[in-house]
Amino acid sequence: MKKFQFRLDPVLRMREAVRDERRRALSQAYAVEATALEQISGVEDRMLGLLQYRRKMTAERKVNIDSLLSSQRFEAVLKAERRELENNLVNIRKEIEICRQNLIEADRDVKIIEKLKDKKKTEHNYLQEQESMKEIDEMVVMREGNAKNQD
Repeated sequence: MKKFQFRLDPVLRMREAVRDERRRALSQAYAVEATALEQISGVEDRMLGLLQYRRKMTAERKVNIDSLLSSQRFEAVLKAERRELENNLVNIRKEIEICRQNLIEADRDVKIIEKLKDKKKTEHNYLQEQESMKEIDEMVVMREGNAKNQD
């Protein structure tokens, strides 16, 4: 029996490598998203701390104009930073979607080759079985011929 050998194995390995690379790219994009979300959370925490500081100053009636102006400027800086981070997050999520689509496409390419390989292997096994059956039939015919010649 001949061993099954798929001619497109190098193509399959190449497509699997592409799929793995795209999987890594998607994973990295998710990591970048997580970092951006942490940064946004950090800015929001600082804004909350600033709000609490203002409330404390107002409650204690220790309002200092310089301190109030400084906190307003800091709040404006934090809002601008949050806006920028949110804009970056939108771009990151677009990149994630592109990576996801690329991975889906690469996975589809691999599955196509794998299905073809399975089909060819099934076909190979069927042909091998047919060949084996033919050999068995020939041996039976030869034995019957030998048995008749001996009589």
